Amino acid sequence: MAVEGFFPPDHVKVDVDGNELLILRGMHALLSKGRRPKSIQVEINPNQRPDIMAFIQGHGYVPVTEHHIRKGAELSAAGEDPEHHAYNVVFKPHTG
Repeated sequence: MAVEGFFPPDHVKVDVDGNELLILRGMHALLSKGRRPKSIQVEINPNQRPDIMAFIQGHGYVPVTEHHIRKGAELSAAGEDPEHHAYNVVFKPHTG
């Protein structure tokens, strides 16, 4: 349903330097009813991973792909543990 000419987005990217969970919580209504986004890409910081995954999966989305940001990829290539760096995850609604 459009609100004053605006329709819900089909795709959302959330990359706000550690504030991703706050933004996702603010999207609760969008993720819960009506025409939900077809995909959501979220930058995951290691210390927020469990909370972000629980929140977004609790809204019926599942991870479909992940990729490291450039700096994380460079550090991983240099031998550092990739789980210690931010990376992006794309989620889509669970279809059953």
